[in-house]
Amino acid sequence: MLTRFTTAPALFLCTALVSPGALAQTVNSGADVIDEVIVVGRRTVNSSLATQGSALSPDFDYSMAHDGSFADILDQTPGVSLNGQGGQFQTYSLRGYSRGRIRTEIDGMAILTDRRAGNSIAFLPSVFVERTNVYLGSAASLYGSGAMGGVVSVDTRLPKQHVLSVGLGSSGAFRELSAAVALNDEIGLIASHTERNNSKAPNGESLAERYERSAALLKSRRAIGDKASLEYTLIASHGAHIGKSSGLYPETQQASYPADNHRLANVSLSSGDLWAWRAYWHQQRWSTDTLRSDRQNFSQYEADTLGSLVYRSHNWLGGRGKSGLEYLARQNVDTVEQELSSTGEVSFDTNVLAGHSNSTGAFIEQAWSMSAVDLTLGARADLNELNGRNQDRSFTTNSLSASLAWALSETTQTNITLGNAFRHPTLSELYFSGDTPRGQLLGNPDLAQEKSRSLTWSIDHDSTRFRVNASVYFHEIDQFIERYRIDETRRSYRNLAKGELWGFDGGWLFEPNDRLAHRLSTQWQQGQGPNGAPLADLNLPEIRYSGSYRLNKLAFIWVIAHRLTRNSAGPDELPVSNATRLQLGVSFQQGNWHFNLSANNASNELMRRSADEDAPWAMERNLVVTAEWRPGT
Repeated sequence: MLTRFTTAPALFLCTALVSPGALAQTVNSGADVIDEVIVVGRRTVNSSLATQGSALSPDFDYSMAHDGSFADILDQTPGVSLNGQGGQFQTYSLRGYSRGRIRTEIDGMAILTDRRAGNSIAFLPSVFVERTNVYLGSAASLYGSGAMGGVVSVDTRLPKQHVLSVGLGSSGAFRELSAAVALNDEIGLIASHTERNNSKAPNGESLAERYERSAALLKSRRAIGDKASLEYTLIASHGAHIGKSSGLYPETQQASYPADNHRLANVSLSSGDLWAWRAYWHQQRWSTDTLRSDRQNFSQYEADTLGSLVYRSHNWLGGRGKSGLEYLARQNVDTVEQELSSTGEVSFDTNVLAGHSNSTGAFIEQAWSMSAVDLTLGARADLNELNGRNQDRSFTTNSLSASLAWALSETTQTNITLGNAFRHPTLSELYFSGDTPRGQLLGNPDLAQEKSRSLTWSIDHDSTRFRVNASVYFHEIDQFIERYRIDETRRSYRNLAKGELWGFDGGWLFEPNDRLAHRLSTQWQQGQGPNGAPLADLNLPEIRYSGSYRLNKLAFIWVIAHRLTRNSAGPDELPVSNATRLQLGVSFQQGNWHFNLSANNASNELMRRSADEDAPWAMERNLVVTAEWRPGT
């Protein structure tokens, strides 16, 4: 029988690809490789601290994890699509929600930024990642403002053995060197250095995707007495010379990021799923250089995020649940911009964003099991205060959710979820006023907060060799914050009276034996504003088939991903045409060496990475090989 309360209700879906790395983990028991992407429908607070509901574990393309962005990994999950311009800072949307509407975490640390395109955690190398949890649907009742569309939560790895890894890619001369050291059973260190030159599209067009990144992770997890554990994580990441291609202005409007530096510190104390306390700090420092035909713009950005969370489990009124408090602050947010004329003279040197914010939230989630039926109720209240340009704004938000799960049989469960969510505008949406790689952007200090209502129905069948998942959803959003074009060079933000999102996604997995697996998944979505005009960042329609075959110490993978034509386009977007991508890979072990070889975009398909009007072409056919040495395996 499906375990209730801790069982996710079938919004999780089969992904498109089985990875050599994940299969190598099966071939080599105990191998320390990137594990999985877990997609769940309902989750308890902070996956790294609380019991996660059972979830299908769709494996992802290990080679893309090495030779791509974090968004490339997520893109292989139904319900997730790429948006924005591409490159290392490629962003993504969850069921049509993007930018500040998605909560992104690393080990429970909320990752916040003032990038207009949305959060990017490309500063975190893939070798640091143990597991990625993706929640599709409103999670505001647990996570507050910023979780209207869902949550992406990354758990970093505590090395259990020494590993030396080398990766090479053909396009852009990709190079990666990393080492993991298990100092003992309780503490480990991982260091990584990655470089890439500019690559090319299938038509020969140059792609400004150069970057360098060095990073280090120190992690410890130790028991305190019989019931508690102490965990801390330290991360330092330094990026340089990060390019960004422009589909609209490949020659006249070139953007790059000379530096992208991050420092993170996290400490948590917990007792299983009974109670937990966490405190963390995230420092960001990055710069932007935009070169145009008549001028050059430099900007320097800095910000600090401080966060703390405490919660406990309880048994109330015959049910089980969690309640807690969360504090989240952004301090020292500052962006300075300088413009040089074509002759090198300083046109201006000014502050384009300065401010801070504080958020305090209280939440509760309670679940009751009644025979074959589970009922879960959630609620959260937040006070959000923002200040920028000597202007104060405050928002009081309240979120509610209700989920009814019904076990139809030993292997089948259906779920209905209702929820409402709120999102206050970000500091950038309110107060930023300056130049960006897209042109001049003007904040709107009068923006109202967004409010949404959602209804989701899902069904999940999970037997020994066969799994099927399907979800249908509808979202209604009041005061939807839209970025719009004032004229050819200026953009700003405004509230739409109402927006709507609806669609479906689903997956099918068949494993006839222990060696062979077939996966099929699909997604489709529509969305419109009050005048019927399409919204931006919607999921692109796609059908994906993949398979894997394992033979002793060899593992083979293949994937065919077909993106369908979408003629409608939202603001700053273009229609997309159908395209088919083929990927192939093999993984094998020889002694202490573990090898992965893959061909990304093996079909050499010419296609845009997203619907964004400035999105570049996808990379040409790219061969990637990784070799790992593990003593004693």
